[in-house]
Amino acid sequence: MKRTVLSALAALTFLWSAFLPLPAFASPGVTEAVREELRRRIEMAESPPSILVEKEAILASEALPGFYQKRIYAPAWTGEDGTLPLVESLARALDGATSHGLSPEDYHASHIRRLLASIRETREKNEQADPGVLADLDLLCTDGFLVFAAHMVSGKVSPESIEVSWLAARREADLEAVLTKALGNGEVEAALENLAPPYPCYQGLRTAYESLLPEMGKPVLPKVTGVSMLRPGSRGPAVGRLQVRLAALGYLPENQPEDAPFFGPRTEEAVRRFQEDHRLSADGLAGPTTLETINADPADRARTIAVNLERWRWLPHDLGRRYILVNTADFSLKVVEDGKTVLAMRAIVGKPYRRTPVFSARMTYMVLAPYWNVPPKIAIHDKLPLIRKDPAWLSENHMRVFSGWGAESREVDPAEVNWKALPVGRFPYHLRQDPGPGNALGTMKFMFPNKYNVYIHDTPAHELFDKAQRAFSSGCIRIQEPMKLALYLQRTDPRWNEESLGKVIEAGVETTVSLPEPLPVHVLYWTAWVDEAGELVFRPDLYGRDEVLAQALFTPHPNIQEAP
Repeated sequence: MKRTVLSALAALTFLWSAFLPLPAFASPGVTEAVREELRRRIEMAESPPSILVEKEAILASEALPGFYQKRIYAPAWTGEDGTLPLVESLARALDGATSHGLSPEDYHASHIRRLLASIRETREKNEQADPGVLADLDLLCTDGFLVFAAHMVSGKVSPESIEVSWLAARREADLEAVLTKALGNGEVEAALENLAPPYPCYQGLRTAYESLLPEMGKPVLPKVTGVSMLRPGSRGPAVGRLQVRLAALGYLPENQPEDAPFFGPRTEEAVRRFQEDHRLSADGLAGPTTLETINADPADRARTIAVNLERWRWLPHDLGRRYILVNTADFSLKVVEDGKTVLAMRAIVGKPYRRTPVFSARMTYMVLAPYWNVPPKIAIHDKLPLIRKDPAWLSENHMRVFSGWGAESREVDPAEVNWKALPVGRFPYHLRQDPGPGNALGTMKFMFPNKYNVYIHDTPAHELFDKAQRAFSSGCIRIQEPMKLALYLQRTDPRWNEESLGKVIEAGVETTVSLPEPLPVHVLYWTAWVDEAGELVFRPDLYGRDEVLAQALFTPHPNIQEAP
């Protein structure tokens, strides 16, 4: 019994000694020397500040100096007793950047771990710590935290730098205050995690991204190359590769192959189901877009998810309790209340050369039986050639011609205009289409004022909603069921129902109706997301935005510089 007690006491003594500070490492002189080293390094920085740690640049060059000045240059990550628990916590958080589709190396992760190992080795030898090394660690940790936090709040890439039409509001946060609080309560990992977008879709995409990481190092299936189209009756190695990929994706049972390599009925049906799931024209033909989508490997999927995670980080923290969401890549509109979709419909968006922009605005009113005032660019490029070819086109399409705008506007007889003599690129008139069945805006339009003059509206061409790819407009958003949206928007106003709205539209008199409650509208571009059923969904990159963003997102920060 006595031996057991002595053994227990010895074990406790050993454990306790392991956590005691080492005097040589923790001497007040070392702490003050670190403070002086931090002050010297920061005060000597140029303007704008340029601080290097072993050729690795400090990126938060504006926020970091202010953070240390407020604490009179006291080190943030090492205490008086020389302990480093918060550094370990930060290192784990930075390693977790991978799950957000970001690189830990953008936040000095490896460098921090190298310095941490070096300092531990010094401590184990009971040797005096180098104040310069401790200052290096402090600077890297603070910079890593602030930069990672900034990327969590508003993204690594500035959206305006790659997509000039992206004007969705972005989140903001006082990152110095977040860091100070995290250092005070020791919750470094939680502080950074809490800055990530709070939306379930973001977390779903993050989970999907993590699940793909182990697959990225594995051998990939041969891609379907060397052909632009495979159809029923096609034969050859490309058909065999197509069947292998369809089987791997679960669309073609591996135990029921056709007489490979032959494109028969089972392959056609598999292609059709794949197309339906990926919002492609479900014609059973493996054309360029279908083959590009089928050829996507785990690395391609992960890349797509990563760029969409970044797009989430560009969005405001709160989209609103109720809002309208248009996803141009999905050709869809939905109304969301308390995180649940209460109304959904198909949409038509801008052509690839007349892209629908990305922005947020507030819908405040709707217009019944609207006129269509043809935008100048559309009048010049689209309508003027038709008028020159046949001046009767104007009357046949209920178009009126006006000179001037606003109060100065006056109607012009089209027969008095020499349409063929108008200078190229100059159109001194404006065109207006009367309300009616053939009006390009249909029966109503929904207005959320913005710099692009983009709005949501009806259309007389309802047959276009049967198409899988619906990029047919000049930038505005056409919707399949405008009456349902109108009834939702006016649901609290007893004056409006389907009958009363229909009477105003039938009268053909343009009428403006204010919304009882203005509603946020978010026009976004997602090529990957997790739906409300928890399913991961991909869409083709309609506007070619993914690759541009991916190049910017995966370009390392310019951390390594030549020493002065």
